[in-house]
Amino acid sequence: MKHKIHKVKIRGGKDANDMLMRKLAVNFLQHGHLTTTHAKAKLMKSFIDKLLHKVTEDTQANKRAVYSIIQNKEMLNRLYTGMNEDMKNIKGSFLRLTRGKIRTSDAAQMVKVTYAHEFLKPLVVEE
Repeated sequence: MKHKIHKVKIRGGKDANDMLMRKLAVNFLQHGHLTTTHAKAKLMKSFIDKLLHKVTEDTQANKRAVYSIIQNKEMLNRLYTGMNEDMKNIKGSFLRLTRGKIRTSDAAQMVKVTYAHEFLKPLVVEE
C-alpha cells in the first residue's frame, strides 16, 4: 500500500533516476526549454532549482557540486559568468511548468518546462 507517500517516483532504480535527472538538467540548460511528462517535470523542477540556487553563490564548493552534475567545463563557466545579479534576488522558483497536450500513445500529460523569468537565457554550447 502506498498510503501517506507524497514523493514522486520514476521506475528504474536510484542510479537510473539520477542519470535521467542529470540528462534532463543538461538538456534544459543548453536549450532553455524542454517538453516531458508531468511526473518527470515535477522532479526536474526541484532538481534544477537546487542547482541554480547553488549558482547564485560563487564558491568553490558550489562550483564542484554543479560540475559533478553538469560535467562540462565550458557550460559551467557560461553558467557562472552569464548569471545576472537579478538571479540572486529571486525568492521563488526559476522554472515554469506549462501543461500541454496529452500523449496519444499512453495518455500521459505532457508539460513544457521554461524559465520563469525573462533575463535567464539558455546556454548554447558548441560541440
